[in-house]
Amino acid sequence: MTREEFRALTDKGVLLGDGATGSNMIQAGMPKGVCTEKWICEHPQVFIDLKRAYMDAGSQVIGASTFTANRINLARHGLEDQVQEINRTLMQIGRETVRDGIYLCASVTTTSRIDEDYGKLLKCACKKPER
Repeated sequence: MTREEFRALTDKGVLLGDGATGSNMIQAGMPKGVCTEKWICEHPQVFIDLKRAYMDAGSQVIGASTFTANRINLARHGLEDQVQEINRTLMQIGRETVRDGIYLCASVTTTSRIDEDYGKLLKCACKKPER
């Protein structure tokens, strides 16, 4: 979808999206502390059922649960060499899940990792100016 197509879509009104996938996956049986993305790849039906419930409730945009599927976050689970495979699998599961007229989106977040240099920069930026 181009920017222009997206803008035309949102100019028509608000799009409703899904949310709270992680907590709902835990409620549906995913153990705490596991790699959510890998668990969904191994248990796609739980994800599919949840996302279909979102669509039934009116969601027009469904997330493919790629939120933390980047090399740094996946390395926490020893999966840094599976970034492409996991993201492709999640998108395929998402494509098989969404109904006509529903948009599937991939999303990413920060890594939650603060490098030492960034920490030093932050301390300097927050320091009160001397008089």
